[in-house]
Amino acid sequence: MKRKNIIALLAIGILIILAVYRYEKSLIITEFSAENWMSVDSNQRYHMLEDLYAKVELIGMSSNEVEDLLGMYGVRCEAYWSDEGKCDYHWGYTVRYDSWEGYEYLLISFKDDIVVGYELEYGSEL
Repeated sequence: MKRKNIIALLAIGILIILAVYRYEKSLIITEFSAENWMSVDSNQRYHMLEDLYAKVELIGMSSNEVEDLLGMYGVRCEAYWSDEGKCDYHWGYTVRYDSWEGYEYLLISFKDDIVVGYELEYGSEL
């Protein structure tokens, strides 16, 4: 009798854990839209990147178009020495925080105010 109660309690506990996990996962926004991007916590934007890449051709966009789409950048830095001639500056948008690496950014590269590239970079590498 006691053993059946323990097994039943364990089963109920596992079901509760699974329900909470599914509920929390359903709260994560994975569909990109300008509204979603600007409304979610910046550390949750990582989940939208795949959809952003599929829906939006960033290369060739003007800086004004990028700002209209993604809002104001969080980080701006001049081109790295290795980027000389390839781009003029980068805008960084926070996409998540990693406890080991720090903040991760969607880094968008501009040449003459037009997007020429983008990549994910950790703040420690900027």
